[in-house]
Amino acid sequence: MRAASKVFDLDEQWAALPCFVRYDFNEPEVVPAELHHSFDALLIDPPFITEAVWEKYAATARLLLRPGGRVICSTIAENADLMRRLLRLERVAFQPSIPHLIYQYDLFTNFAPSVLCHANPEIPSD
Repeated sequence: MRAASKVFDLDEQWAALPCFVRYDFNEPEVVPAELHHSFDALLIDPPFITEAVWEKYAATARLLLRPGGRVICSTIAENADLMRRLLRLERVAFQPSIPHLIYQYDLFTNFAPSVLCHANPEIPSD
C-alpha cells in the first residue's frame, strides 16, 4: 500500500520521495493525467478551512478518486454543510487530539468507518 500511495504537497522538501506529487491547491486540476480516477482512498487535510480552499480540494478529489472511492477529510464542525455539499461527507465520532489549536477539528467521511465511529478518549466530552 505504501508503494502505491502518493503525497500531494507544494513543499519541495519532499520532492526526493518517490511518492511526492507537486500540488498547488490554487491549480486544482493540475495533476498528472495518469493519476486521474486512480485512487481508492483520499485523506485530505488542507492548510486552510475556508470554503474557497475546500472547493479547490474537492475539485482535485473528484478528479483523483475512482468511482466508489473513500474520502476522509479534516476540518471544523462548522464546515459540515460544506463537506456534505462538496463531497457528500458526514461527520464521524472520532476527533483528532491537537492540544494547541484554538478550535477542534472533526473528521468527515463518505463511508461508515469501523474505527473512526468511536469518540477519542483524549478529547473531553461536552
